[in-house]
Amino acid sequence: MPYLLILLLLAPVLLAAGALLSNAPALLAPPGWAARLHAYLGSNVAETRLDHPFPELRSRHYAVPAADLIGAVDAAVARLGWAVAQRDGLRRHA
Repeated sequence: MPYLLILLLLAPVLLAAGALLSNAPALLAPPGWAARLHAYLGSNVAETRLDHPFPELRSRHYAVPAADLIGAVDAAVARLGWAVAQRDGLRRHA
């Protein structure tokens, strides 16, 4: 009987850990595991900006003409089956 109780208490923790690890997060990358774990478990927003603490969410710069890059973005949006919600010059919100 105590084994069943331990299993029932431990199952949600194991499921949460398995779900987190199955996404292959970069827990040890900057800004560190504590900040990443806090963001992964407590946020549902990913925003790119130049000074973002997570390197993978910093704004990107590409050495190609803007028209070529926008064409590639539009093609990727179409391949993913997304809809463009807003077009503002060179910006896309999909």
